[in-house]
Amino acid sequence: NGQFFDYMKGKRTMRVEVPQYVLDFGKWSDSKERKDITTLALPAMNSYNRYESYTWGYWSPAPLTSLLTNASIINQTWYMSQNQLSILSKLYYMMRHNDKNWKILAQFLGIKSILLREDFVWDIEESETDNPDVFKKTLEDPDLKLVKKFGKWEVYDFKNDNKNDKISASSSLGYLVGEGVDVESLASLSFLNKDFPLYFDDYTNSDKKSLKEDILK
Repeated sequence: NGQFFDYMKGKRTMRVEVPQYVLDFGKWSDSKERKDITTLALPAMNSYNRYESYTWGYWSPAPLTSLLTNASIINQTWYMSQNQLSILSKLYYMMRHNDKNWKILAQFLGIKSILLREDFVWDIEESETDNPDVFKKTLEDPDLKLVKKFGKWEVYDFKNDNKNDKISASSSLGYLVGEGVDVESLASLSFLNKDFPLYFDDYTNSDKKSLKEDILK
């Protein structure tokens, strides 16, 4: 009877009429030219309950983009590890404050594109997140370009970045002792090449495993 899709009848539901511009985005992002591009969705979900709500009625813990497309679109979800969530939260924070190093961190994470959703309900009680407007200045960066607009959704790409990072080889490896959340600090280091893969070693001195053993196993 469809009640599975109703979390709170009349208020929180997945049984809605999806705007055509949202469906158009899904079709476009599944195209041959876009399907391998990793995109960061803005604004973030509330970090505590992690559900999405839109002005046209959709409400769900499932990111809407996961139902629209097979393309790689990054959202804060329950499937992420705490380390992944911490890194992503750092990136959102840096973008919110227009920190000059946010682009370096984004590229460390393989992000090539940004999706800004202006129909996202950001001020719902007990699930507040960032107003989409706070990212406007950040997205005016000269290294970004607006490539497509779908109604209330805008897509920005990094300029001059055509490399496909799904499979790549590198002659160098960045070996770092610490945790993944330290990536925020790394983004400020001018000598660190964002194109080199990073290996995080959080072993203590008492650990007997070596980097070589870990990589070769």
